[in-house]
Amino acid sequence: MKKILIILMILSVFFDFSVTLWGQPGKYWQGGDPNEENPIGVFLLTKHPLYFILFTIPWVLFLAIGIKWLVFPLDFIFGMGIIAGHLLAASSWIPKVFPVLPSPKIYFLFSKGAPEWYLGGLFILLIFLIQLALKILKKKKG
Repeated sequence: MKKILIILMILSVFFDFSVTLWGQPGKYWQGGDPNEENPIGVFLLTKHPLYFILFTIPWVLFLAIGIKWLVFPLDFIFGMGIIAGHLLAASSWIPKVFPVLPSPKIYFLFSKGAPEWYLGGLFILLIFLIQLALKILKKKKG
């Protein structure tokens, strides 16, 4: 169970960090300020994109240790919270990174203008992952 949580957490972190870098405007790559809401991300991206990339390694290790160290159900709650947080953060970049995808005119209030369609899709994925994790856990205990 913990291995699955750690793998899903790593994928969500890398997805979030990847679309954050991919979504930076052209002016950023020419020396301008980054377009980022997370203060740690702003600090790292202001220094250099490589700092932002290198930060991924200790961040993922810290989160993986947290999942390994905590006992059930705290490990599950912590892991799914991290996954949900990174998927929510990534959802704000999807319309910028993939502008060719269709989007409705209704916008979600908490995701910097990301259409509900994208956010809904990410949360459907999250629910699927939770269900999968619970089924695997049930099989292991049964």
